Amino acid sequence: MAGAGADFAEVALAGGQVILYDQVANTRRNLAVNETFEISNAPVVACAQRVSGTTPRSRSGGSDAPPRPAPATATGFSMMNALELKIPPPVVVLGVAGLMGVIARVTPSLAAPLSARVAAAAALAVVGLGIALAGIRAFRRANTTTHPFAPERTTALVTSGVYAVTRNPMYVGLLVVLVAWACLLANAWALVGPVAFVSYMTRFQILPEERALAARFGAAYADYRARVRRWL
Repeated sequence: MAGAGADFAEVALAGGQVILYDQVANTRRNLAVNETFEISNAPVVACAQRVSGTTPRSRSGGSDAPPRPAPATATGFSMMNALELKIPPPVVVLGVAGLMGVIARVTPSLAAPLSARVAAAAALAVVGLGIALAGIRAFRRANTTTHPFAPERTTALVTSGVYAVTRNPMYVGLLVVLVAWACLLANAWALVGPVAFVSYMTRFQILPEERALAARFGAAYADYRARVRRWL
């Protein structure tokens, strides 16, 4: 503990960090051992003294220190987790496609013949939709859910067919459709869209699904995940 003047503070060693609790200013600050700081213009040297208990108390043994606000990082994680399994993947695709269209309007496009762009985009779109539909059919044959918001309702672990190539064929198919859209736009910058789609889907759709499947199928899912890639 350390204090000066009418004000007081406490220094605790928590998890290898020296932490200053200023009960008057209601602030918290991480300190280095032997770092000199000031309270009410009086210098104090931080010491690495372990304080019993988890809640700092005043020098005089008074009431507990005021509750400290939750760290910003914890709040950020909570907000990020709130976005999990909330937006249907087709809606995500539409949003990303719209963003790609805006990018194509404000950045230079490639000088490619329209016929070639249409042919390439059509071929990719057919492939993408075929992959996605193959994934849906495999789920229906196994009588398991395709609901994007309820992976915990999965009743069977599908590992054959297209699922032997990728663990997420429906999302891979949507990704290929976005690449087809980029080809039609003939804009290299528009490829930011598919990258953003992969990042968003991995964080907010696929990872929560993987947690649910791991909890439901245990070692069988762990083995499948080790054999087959998440995307391609």
